[in-house]
Amino acid sequence: YQRRVHGVVGPALGYICQSAKVHAARSSEGFSLVVSCILLLSGVLRVFFWFGKRFEYPLLLQALFMILVQLVLLRLCTIYPSRSQKGHSFVDMDFSHFWHWEDFMSYVMALLIICFATSMVTAMFRPFALYFELLGYLSLSIESVMATPQLRENYRRRSTEGLSRALVACWCIGDGVKTVYFSLSGVPIQFLLCGLVQLTVDAGVIAQLVHYGRAHRTPPASPVVTLV
Repeated sequence: YQRRVHGVVGPALGYICQSAKVHAARSSEGFSLVVSCILLLSGVLRVFFWFGKRFEYPLLLQALFMILVQLVLLRLCTIYPSRSQKGHSFVDMDFSHFWHWEDFMSYVMALLIICFATSMVTAMFRPFALYFELLGYLSLSIESVMATPQLRENYRRRSTEGLSRALVACWCIGDGVKTVYFSLSGVPIQFLLCGLVQLTVDAGVIAQLVHYGRAHRTPPASPVVTLV
């Protein structure tokens, strides 16, 4: 029972830590909201995949719990919005600020549209087993690029300030364990490649934490005063 609970809650722990960091700092600066977008999309696809190809209930609960945690995180990010969110909403239809909205209802509306569109497509292709296989692969592929927006955000800001170290640690541990499991269990090569891609991106984020953290700790050079 405890193992199942850990399986449901474990993958979301890092985002709970990120939520706590946003609340403590009263700011969402530094966290890429697109990460939440990817996880919500992946979670929704996984839930619909379950209707066509039943897998273990803990994995379904894991996807539902992750969706809930991401909504809570997004709610906090609208209470303490970043500079890129301010003045933008879903109804603006400004794709240059997609998923960088100031109000929580914008994210709810976008999620409902995703769910509605997926349900319509699923209703059309429900008789075809291949559709659900593709749905499962699509969910996995989307999740494999989860940390890429954070890598880009860190590079854009030249800083990792605001990013929870616990979140990065959870990424590394989770992706590492998953990749080892894939390599030992003889799953199709696509799964192993997805794990390796995730570990590569994780390594990039860790390198940014070290590099930008060192840059912020380096004190500015003292001005040289010349006495005449």
